[in-house]
Amino acid sequence: DDPWQWRMGSTATEGAMAAAGGASEVGHKFARHWLELFAAGRHRELFESCFAEEVRFLSPAVHSAYTERRTILMILSSIVHLLQDFTYHQFYVSPHDPASDTVGVVLLFSGRLQDPRGRWLS
Repeated sequence: DDPWQWRMGSTATEGAMAAAGGASEVGHKFARHWLELFAAGRHRELFESCFAEEVRFLSPAVHSAYTERRTILMILSSIVHLLQDFTYHQFYVSPHDPASDTVGVVLLFSGRLQDPRGRWLS
């Protein structure tokens, strides 16, 4: 297996998650747990239950990974509350990497933000 080949799942159906084939079950379990708690509006519980102390958060908006759990919780909580129409669309799960004992999960979302002039940004 190519370690850079990610498997895609859909937030819409459980069947798409199972059909992603070859991706780590741990990654899919994490994504399902995340999406279920998020849909139920249990954001704080979600963020606190999903991150180990040694978590790494990679954002396309910054150069370096965030590694402090408290900072990551604050960032994600802020994003969810600032964006209007916050919606998850897809997720990607990497195969398990036995060398580092890790699995990568990417959750793709969209939302809108109102700028100071009242214009909506997507």
